Amino acid sequence: QTENLLVNISEVKKTELGFVTLITSAALLIDLIRRKLVLVAKSGDNFVGYVFAMTPEHASQISLFDDFLPQFKLINFSGSPIDKQNYCIVGQVCVDKAFRRLGIARQLYNELSKLIKCDYSVAVTEIDPQNAPSIAAHRKAGFEDVGTYYSNGKSWNVVALGLKADTSYATQSMCIHSSGQQPDEEQTDSLE
Repeated sequence: QTENLLVNISEVKKTELGFVTLITSAALLIDLIRRKLVLVAKSGDNFVGYVFAMTPEHASQISLFDDFLPQFKLINFSGSPIDKQNYCIVGQVCVDKAFRRLGIARQLYNELSKLIKCDYSVAVTEIDPQNAPSIAAHRKAGFEDVGTYYSNGKSWNVVALGLKADTSYATQSMCIHSSGQQPDEEQTDSLE
């Protein structure tokens, strides 16, 4: 995360590789992991990417989102304001530069969607308009542009991904796990 922070990379790397803007505390990450809202991608024994989702309660504790969260009353997705829907905020997705453009971000989002679709109907995030690699990765993962807002003299793109729960019996029984019960030992939250 630190390696890809906006303040830690050159202008060239920002354009070529993208960047993250959110600094996530260890306490928040531990809580997200405990709630099974973090997925990682691995290559062998190495972590090469991650994505996580946050509840609105988590996001309300992060000052970066102070201007973002009120936008949910104004921005619609699928015909209604986001704040009237059961939503989560996807905090960030990050893939090691040696593993980019291999579809890992899309795969992480696909797996995260499967994990959270029983609890949330929409995933929302904000993207710096200068972060072309992030915009492209989110579009490939199925996110739609739903609005723009301004905070501290800077614009932010708001994108959303509809999460549709499968109503089949097998999926309904899997949804029990994402609601807080422990999964079977055979289930995993990491991508190999």
